[in-house]
Amino acid sequence: MRNTILAGLAVVVVIAAVFAAVHFHHRVANNLRSGVHPTKVAPRLGPGFVGTQHIGAWTLTCIKAKPLPAWARAMMTPAGGHLPPPDKSSHCHLITRLSDPHNPARWADMLFVPIAKTHILNTYWKIAPGFLSPGEWTDMKLDQADIKVRVLLCGKNDCVLVPTIRGQDPSKMTKTAGQRVLVAKSAVLIFPADENEKAVALTIPTDGLQAAVAAISRIEPINSVSMH
Repeated sequence: MRNTILAGLAVVVVIAAVFAAVHFHHRVANNLRSGVHPTKVAPRLGPGFVGTQHIGAWTLTCIKAKPLPAWARAMMTPAGGHLPPPDKSSHCHLITRLSDPHNPARWADMLFVPIAKTHILNTYWKIAPGFLSPGEWTDMKLDQADIKVRVLLCGKNDCVLVPTIRGQDPSKMTKTAGQRVLVAKSAVLIFPADENEKAVALTIPTDGLQAAVAAISRIEPINSVSMH
């Protein structure tokens, strides 16, 4: 029962994070670059930063914190308890776009975002619509490990996918999929095949990623899930 409750809360937190990020998501061109080396631009960012900054292959966007809607707070409030007051720090996310070099219509946006009240950094995806349906899966390959990425929902413009580490009790989680990407030497998303084209491996860029995540940690609090 405890594991079921934890898993349910994890899903609610992910859904809340997706809706929060969608609210301030800005479409970016494929792997936008600022022309300034990430190690020079990222250290300039700190508490109170609001705006958009390109860091290597990634785009960092921060907005002023907004309270969750009442329905989300009600779902996340434990019985007989209360949620802590809303954060006053900025809320940030990172995004980069990957696309099939032979067919730009097959694209995927990868986002990093601190998840709601836990402030644990994780990742999710948006991909071009029409290639996967809700409940279907594709893969993210990190070094020698495979992480399943499940379609949570689809709209007119894109589908939202969330990584799932199968068989892992949320109460014993040692590293989120997003944190695993940060330490991987090789990371790709498998864009699914369709009736016309084969599946293709889209390489996740590392240029600027570490510097951008370090910038987020200075702008808003991030909790670490450490390996035991």
